[in-house]
Amino acid sequence: MLFLSVLHTKCRDEEVNKQVAKALLKIAGYSSPEKHLKKALEKGGSVEAEIMAVLLGLSGGISAVLPRCLGNINKLIGDYKARGLDTDREEGIASCISKWASGDLLGAVSQAEIVLKHYPLDFLTLRLLCDARIILGQPEGYLSICQYVEPFWRKEKLKIEHCYVLGMLSFGLQECGYLKECRNAARKSLQGGAKDAWAVHAVVHSFTAEGKSVIGLQYLNATAKIWQDAELLAEHIWWHAGINHLDVGKPSRALSIYDKHLGGTNPDTPPTTAFALADSVGLLWRLYLMFPEVKPKLIERAKILCHGAELGGHTQAKVWAFTGCHVFAAAVLCEDARIQAEVLSSMEEAAKHPESDFGVICRDSAVLVCKGVRAHYDGRYHEAAAELRSAKLFKIGGSSAQRDTFIYTLLDSLVRSGSPEAPHLARTRSRENPSSPSTWLIRANSEAHNATQGAFGREILYPPLNKAAEMALQLEIEADRQILGGGMYQLVKNWKRTRKVPPGGAKL
Repeated sequence: MLFLSVLHTKCRDEEVNKQVAKALLKIAGYSSPEKHLKKALEKGGSVEAEIMAVLLGLSGGISAVLPRCLGNINKLIGDYKARGLDTDREEGIASCISKWASGDLLGAVSQAEIVLKHYPLDFLTLRLLCDARIILGQPEGYLSICQYVEPFWRKEKLKIEHCYVLGMLSFGLQECGYLKECRNAARKSLQGGAKDAWAVHAVVHSFTAEGKSVIGLQYLNATAKIWQDAELLAEHIWWHAGINHLDVGKPSRALSIYDKHLGGTNPDTPPTTAFALADSVGLLWRLYLMFPEVKPKLIERAKILCHGAELGGHTQAKVWAFTGCHVFAAAVLCEDARIQAEVLSSMEEAAKHPESDFGVICRDSAVLVCKGVRAHYDGRYHEAAAELRSAKLFKIGGSSAQRDTFIYTLLDSLVRSGSPEAPHLARTRSRENPSSPSTWLIRANSEAHNATQGAFGREILYPPLNKAAEMALQLEIEADRQILGGGMYQLVKNWKRTRKVPPGGAKL
């Protein structure tokens, strides 16, 4: 049975261990493990089952589960010691969870790394650490631990399990800018037989990083059977589809994706988890920035998200500032002053305690992001630009693509305020994302000082390509030929040369 041989468990109940192994396979593929986890816990549980509950709680932004799980783990450690067993691994994990619960976030990840140095085949602790690195905005740490453990998995010749580790490695490579290496690792994972939605997700991120929105949409269509059944990730991948449609100028398609697969329009079933709220708000806020004419359609949807944030306990920023910033943005969109005040005051209170890692995150980033978002919405663009420019954005966590929501807010603030910085930053952005239509739109508007319509004003045409840009574009098209074939290659080639959205767009 997959993962059973690397559970590192001291539980003697074979049925519990089998259920935990089945749940771990589900988690590896980002499917829901709840059925198997419930069976394992009903039969007495194990340390591994409790770690899994912690992992699910953190991914949902529910830190309240930590004390309960920690108490259960400590009880099990006592049972193991009574049997004369070595409990160094279990005590290290308990210490990690305890530190996270107390606010020592950096101490928690350091403790998890110590465990993995001694138990590199501990997949559960690897997932726990990698998720924590995402929450803290530390892609280098995410990548380094994946690079450390991957050779151990390869040596053990655990083919499918190793594939899932490669999928995790691929995301770390992407976040650190190694896009070719990312796609190579993801391809090995998928070709090795793993139904690895995380590997698909990493490749889509790599296309986003290059501004290749059309290719990203086509890739999602081609891999739909892998990711659409991954309940813990599919919603986020739909978010990627939505932002790709926005990039090529299709707000109605993005809004349709939002209604069907993200926040929805039913006030009785709002999203309540941290990831779901962040994805939903992220897409709505980009719609507001890039297509102001759809703003009236966003207000009721934002109200539903605020309701979901209250139900999920996310209006009091506690561990993940990233979620708090997005909940605040939703409250701004629907002008809910109460939730704005609740989120911001909790962050400002945390910021008064720099001895806490979360307090430093709020002080250096989250509070400034929220104030910048509010100032932009109010039309105070100079102030918005100043707040967002001062924020250390990486500290709020999430991926680089997710944080781009606030980068776009900064760029739009700079253009609308007439800042001389705007053209420089926009040109830098266009070099980083040479294939992105919206990137060229931002550049054109910034160079035209389009303070009235901002960074995404549609009256500005894309600039004609000079000889140097034409040569660079030709190299890019030839590189695409290695990835694409037939009609799809021709479609992208034509789209890039004309800087126009291809008729009909993609299927997603």
